[in-house]
Amino acid sequence: MKRVEIRGFKSIAKKTSLPIADGVTCIAGPNGCGKSNIIDAVRWALGEQSNRSLRAASMSEVIFSGTQDTPPGSMAEVILEFVRDNGYFPKTLDGFDEVSIARRLYRTGESIYSLNGVRCRLKDITDLFLDTGLDRNGYAIVEQGKVKDIIQSRPEDIRYLIEEAAEVGKFRFKRADAIKRLEAAAANLERVRDLLTEVSRQKDDLKSQANKARRYQALRSEINELTKLLWASEIKKIMDRKEKLDGEAAVLQQQKEVFERQLQEYSRVIEATGAKLSVVRRKMDEARRGLNDSRSRELLSQGEIEANTRREQDISCLLYTSDAADDLHRVDLGGRRIIKKQNPETHDDRRTTT
Repeated sequence: MKRVEIRGFKSIAKKTSLPIADGVTCIAGPNGCGKSNIIDAVRWALGEQSNRSLRAASMSEVIFSGTQDTPPGSMAEVILEFVRDNGYFPKTLDGFDEVSIARRLYRTGESIYSLNGVRCRLKDITDLFLDTGLDRNGYAIVEQGKVKDIIQSRPEDIRYLIEEAAEVGKFRFKRADAIKRLEAAAANLERVRDLLTEVSRQKDDLKSQANKARRYQALRSEINELTKLLWASEIKKIMDRKEKLDGEAAVLQQQKEVFERQLQEYSRVIEATGAKLSVVRRKMDEARRGLNDSRSRELLSQGEIEANTRREQDISCLLYTSDAADDLHRVDLGGRRIIKKQNPETHDDRRTTT
C-alpha cells in the first residue's frame, strides 16, 4: 500500500492523505483521536458491508456528521493506492505497476466504486484482491482484539485464514460460485423435466392442433390465391368497364361540344329572332293603337250616322204630316171610299179599300 486518502469519513472531515513508507508505519495518538477510523476507512474502501464491523449503526453514519465549527459532510470518500513491492503483485494485477481503488458514499444512499478512476462494481474489487488477504474478511487486517479471536476461534475459521494465506481462497470462491451455478442448472433441469412431462401430456393435443394449423395454413394459402384471382378478375372487369366508359365519355364529350356549338348558334338565332320579334311587337302595338283609334272613329261615325238617321226620320215624319192632306183623297163611288197613301220611305203607292 502506497497511500491512503480520506475525506469526510467518520471524524476525518477534511481531505487527509497518509503516505505509507517502506517498513513499519505507526499511527500514535490519544484515545478517541480517530486512529481506528483509519483502519475502518481501509476496510470500508475494500468493500466492507457490515455496519457492525465499521462500528456504526447504519452505513450513513460513516459520513462526517459535523461539529460546532465544521458543517456536516455530504459524502464520504476513501482512496487506496497500491504499487508493486520488489516485483510482487497479485496475479490479478499483472500488467499494472500501480493501482488505486476508491469508494464514495452520498447521504442519498448512492455508493460508487472506482478502479483506477473508472467506475466499477463491488465484485470487481473483491475479485481483484482474492488470495491477497486484503479483502474485507482477509488476514492482512488484524484489529484490536483480533489475535485473541483468532486463537480462540473455531477450527473452520482458522482453516479459512490458512487457506487465505495459502492463496486457495480464490478457488474456494470459484467452487462456491460453481456450486451455485450447478444448483441453478439443477433447478433449471428439474424445471425442464416438468416442462417435458407437461408437454408429453399435451403432445396429442398439440399434434392435433398442429394438423389443424397445417390444414388451416393450406386452406388459407388456397383462399389467398383464389382471392388474388378473384380480385384480378374484378380489376380486369373494372378496367374494361373503365375503358368502355372512357370511350362513351369521349363520345358524350364530342356530342356536348356539338350541342354547345348548336346552342351558341341557336342563342344567336334566338337573339336575332328576339330583336325581330321586338320590332314586330312594336309594330303590332302601333297597329293595335291604330285599330283602336279606327274603332273609336268608327263608333263616332256610327253615332253620327244614327243621329243623322234619326234626324232624317224626324224630317220624313214632319214631311209626311204636312203632306197628308194633299195625298189623301176620299171619293165616294157607289157607296165605296178610296184612300190613297204615299209611303215616305219607299214612296210606293198603296191603296186600301174598305
